Amino acid sequence: MISVADEEGVSAGMPSQERRSQLKLRRSPERNPSGERLRREQRLRSPRDFQRVRAQGKRVAGGLLSLGYIAQVEPGWTRIGFSVSRRVGGAVVRNRVKRRLRDVLRRKLTDIAPGFDLVITARAGAADARIEALDQETRTLLARARLLRAETHRGTRQ
Repeated sequence: MISVADEEGVSAGMPSQERRSQLKLRRSPERNPSGERLRREQRLRSPRDFQRVRAQGKRVAGGLLSLGYIAQVEPGWTRIGFSVSRRVGGAVVRNRVKRRLRDVLRRKLTDIAPGFDLVITARAGAADARIEALDQETRTLLARARLLRAETHRGTRQ
């Protein structure tokens, strides 16, 4: 069967160029446009690692987030894990918070001193917070923990 072309020269069964561009615009602006992700080596994945950071590591807290950190036994990539409990909201809200936090931390990865395991825990207020607020809170917590590269040169790493 031969399809009839519409006025724009596109076959009737295919969406027009304008329609395709509208579909692309529906994508959330929070999504990473470059497609970069935290590499596997940069993610904290095992429950044992999360427990080690919580049990033996140090902690700094803010209004929206809490940061647990510990130096790695064998220094390598800084690994980051995220913890968002049901207190923050339903599954959609929790995933949105995690996406925002991943985006914020991915952009700061070059500023963070290597050789640490980090666990970022979201508090209930993080659900309603703008990405700029999460960005500022993250920078503040990393500075208080002396995990920013500039901070590690001035003092001792803990």
